[in-house]
Amino acid sequence: MKGEKYRWVMLGLIWLCGLVQGMLIYTPRMMGNVIADEFGLAPEGIMIAAWKNLSLLVIAICLIVAGILTDKYGVKIMAGIGCALMGIFGVLRAFSSNYAMLMLTTALLSVGCAIIYTCVPKTPVVWFSSDKLATTSGLAFSGLMVGGMLGCVMPVSLFQNNWEGCKSCFLVTGIIAIAVMVIWLIFAKEKRVEAKKGERLELSSIMRCRNPWLFLVALCLGYSAFYTLFTLGEDYFEPEGSAGMVMALCMLGYSVGLVLIGVVSDKIRTRKPIIMGLSLLSFVCFLSIARETGWITGAITSFFLGLGVGGMLPVGLALLAETKEIGPKRMASVSGIGLCFATLAGFLIPTYVSTYIYKQQGYGLVWLFCGVLMLGVLPCGLALKEKRRRSRSNAKSPSLR
Repeated sequence: MKGEKYRWVMLGLIWLCGLVQGMLIYTPRMMGNVIADEFGLAPEGIMIAAWKNLSLLVIAICLIVAGILTDKYGVKIMAGIGCALMGIFGVLRAFSSNYAMLMLTTALLSVGCAIIYTCVPKTPVVWFSSDKLATTSGLAFSGLMVGGMLGCVMPVSLFQNNWEGCKSCFLVTGIIAIAVMVIWLIFAKEKRVEAKKGERLELSSIMRCRNPWLFLVALCLGYSAFYTLFTLGEDYFEPEGSAGMVMALCMLGYSVGLVLIGVVSDKIRTRKPIIMGLSLLSFVCFLSIARETGWITGAITSFFLGLGVGGMLPVGLALLAETKEIGPKRMASVSGIGLCFATLAGFLIPTYVSTYIYKQQGYGLVWLFCGVLMLGVLPCGLALKEKRRRSRSNAKSPSLR
């Protein structure tokens, strides 16, 4: 199959890798009470909190190194290693006999998740031309979101809510990861990427370029606000019994934004105005939530908030890939750095907000604070340097080597 068609096969394969990654990351968050009962731990204690957040912390720690290795050795090799780690330790986790082994196997499979996390943004950049970058980046990341939703549903819907059910869930997800690894090793191909004329790939030139730094700041602000909503939104909407629906709509909006906003960006052939517009949309959404207008309005607003935050990611990645100081050769490294700090921000900022702002000032100030965070993306978008794109007829897809 020629490169023009095989690029969609590669996009589908990396989507499957992201699907498994999302399942493995989010499944543990639904099992806290069962793990506490099995190993005699306090359900609200630090040990269970560590269990729920272990995957995200390990991923954040490993992302920078994983990105550098992905740029050096290529997506085919590194994604194969990532799937192998997810599959092997995903299966072994099902046979954990104590809390220490459970944590160890989860940490090791999370290293594989970190590797996949850097392969996802690099694959579209290597295989697709600039007129499809935002669309394909959004499609690639949508696999992680679908996997995350499945990971939240599987322990409750498909397995018994006890330790035996948890082990069955671990075993099934591990076997799925191994199956995806086999599919990847059989069908995945590597594409050699050479620096184009005018691309400066030295570390010093990348460090002096403003786009990676602005992308990092914007991503941190967006993740901080989004995960604060997820951390406190459950309790905020719970009195009306609508927390689950509101959070589900927010996640749905994020998934729709990944794909829809990417398509729109490629169609109208612009990046910066979309990022700034989504910043304003998210700001208005948080102000609406702060007004306590009822759960129906809150649900609709949460959907558009998720759409705004989700849409920023593929558009920002596309703009980053079009920056000549980065290019396909350094895409995994740069996106790995951005995703590393954004993941840490998405963990630390909600903790700070729930500990200090919420307890002292209540929900109103929390949502206002989140709105200000999203408004902070606006100057970042304004300062981004966007390249002039060629006409669609001249934007050729790279050939397979």
